[in-house]
Amino acid sequence: MITPLTALDPRTPRTVRNIRLAQDCGLPQYRVASICFLGLFMDLMADIKEAYELPPASIASLLVSNDFDRLRQKLDQVLDLLLSLSSIELNWSNLDKMYPSVSDLICVNLYHHASICTLHRPHLWLTGYCPLDSPHLRDNSAGITTILTALVQSLSSARSILEINSWIYHHQAYPLVFLPKLWKDYCSMVFALFEGCVVTWFCLTKTRSYWYTDDHTAATAATAATVAAENTSVLNLTLAHRRAFRVGLVDAVRTLRDLDYTSTRRDGIPNMVTPLYTYANAMLEEVQRVEEVLSSSGRGPVQDRGPIVRRRGREDSDVAGLVAGMDGLCLYDGQDGDTEREAWVFLSLLGCPVGVGAEEMYWRSANTHLWREFWNTMK
Repeated sequence: MITPLTALDPRTPRTVRNIRLAQDCGLPQYRVASICFLGLFMDLMADIKEAYELPPASIASLLVSNDFDRLRQKLDQVLDLLLSLSSIELNWSNLDKMYPSVSDLICVNLYHHASICTLHRPHLWLTGYCPLDSPHLRDNSAGITTILTALVQSLSSARSILEINSWIYHHQAYPLVFLPKLWKDYCSMVFALFEGCVVTWFCLTKTRSYWYTDDHTAATAATAATVAAENTSVLNLTLAHRRAFRVGLVDAVRTLRDLDYTSTRRDGIPNMVTPLYTYANAMLEEVQRVEEVLSSSGRGPVQDRGPIVRRRGREDSDVAGLVAGMDGLCLYDGQDGDTEREAWVFLSLLGCPVGVGAEEMYWRSANTHLWREFWNTMK
């Protein structure tokens, strides 16, 4: 018997894995349905979006925030549900039996990591906007620890999101099962994937180098504070690590490209994936430009992790045949010619532009200009 949603107390959560997957893979069995945890994550995401609708009154109130502490406690109440997807042997012979369980596992993990990314967004933005010698951080080890924790946890979660997506994208079941079924049945997962893109892009292009331990000129001051995180290896961001992140970002952009095409309505009305793909693609271009600059600055070239799998383009029949079946993903209803409303997303970019100079793009949101003004106060 599956525990109903009303019986799951978010204050005393239990680790959960899908019962069918537990039976198939020999994992411990827990009797809490995945939908209960998905509901908790979505509820948390709504609270995060509301809390960050307006910028704080000051940097000090951002670094020490009751709202953030409350949201972090709520996130901590939902325990980590991580399980390495690479350990699951999924093939054509067991796909029918395993798919429902694996799809639940993928969705819960993506939502979990997306929650971490959105929760730490304003603090992560400080790694790009707030100089280390700022009066807000001078002699403020607690503030530095808060920012470093945001960097570590956000980048670690973004890496997990990209790794999960790459597992899906390169799996033999991607074109016939995962693309037409998984991303349609759990269509809101696309927003979690976008969160991974946003964090990866910002950390690789906007975060100042002294927050990473490979910058020996200034990193000592930043890393002197104790970081309350399990994994600090992401702070050692070498060119090889940047390349690995970029490979994952390429897979994410290609997934969004496929979803954008397969969810495009035949009457031309935009769909909810289009703005995500547009911005993620621009983020990838910016990441590539920064990597090229760093590679030519004397740090030396990096070795590729291997060839990137090429996917079929829009003109290919197996992709085109999925268009009609995914029309339900369309965001806009086409009424009154309104195709420029704010796009669906877990959390906006909080006033940070994608691209540089004449290529800058700002996420269309009611609070974009307010957050822009807030970040400009630190210049």
